[in-house]
Amino acid sequence: MSYRLHYSEVESTQKVAIALAKEGAREGICVVSHSQTAGYGRSGRPWYSPMGGLYFSIVLHPDPMGLHLLSLTAGLEILTELSNHTSADLRLKWPNDIVIDSREGPGYQKLAGIITDVVNPNGILPVAVLGVGLNVQRTHLPPEMGLHATFLEDLAGKAITPEEIEGPVIDAVIRASNRVSSADERADIAMELNRVLWGVGRPVTIEGVPGELVGVGASGEAILNTKGGQESFWTGEMAVQRK
Repeated sequence: MSYRLHYSEVESTQKVAIALAKEGAREGICVVSHSQTAGYGRSGRPWYSPMGGLYFSIVLHPDPMGLHLLSLTAGLEILTELSNHTSADLRLKWPNDIVIDSREGPGYQKLAGIITDVVNPNGILPVAVLGVGLNVQRTHLPPEMGLHATFLEDLAGKAITPEEIEGPVIDAVIRASNRVSSADERADIAMELNRVLWGVGRPVTIEGVPGELVGVGASGEAILNTKGGQESFWTGEMAVQRK
């Protein structure tokens, strides 16, 4: 169950939610904003956040044993929910994006991004703050981003508002937190992730290391077949390998 704090505009929902988590906010507190002036993703990369998108960050208390799977599992559950609105072949791009395949740009177009920050307000158990940025309604993008993004209403072929999917998408994230907190559920997650993983069998690079993507392992790590043998990556960025 979530309790939502709605804003018309904030600098970053993630920053607001992290501050609340540090103050001891209970699980399920969710910061939602119509737009962000300084939204960001992994490694602090800017996330363009105009009106028409869904932007939120939620405080979660997953089992620490499942933290490493939280972002990917949230992506999996959100993808499943969004599939109720479109027949497009939605995929998860390791480690934290929902995309569709594309022959242009980087080889995919991004529909949503996910970020997870961990704080320890009481110095004992970690608390996760998970943020989501989802492109819902088509909007003007800077030229450098035009080939890299797609929008839910374009994929659905109909008008969709952020408000109508807000509840189900937030519920999907809470469901993901519950799943990674269960040892039995964690055992099945990697198999489900590999069914929808973008780039399997393709030549890609992770942190500059070229190889063919095999899939993800039980801990959410990306596995590559490289010239030197199989390698696993727990963090990093994945891109199409360029000749």
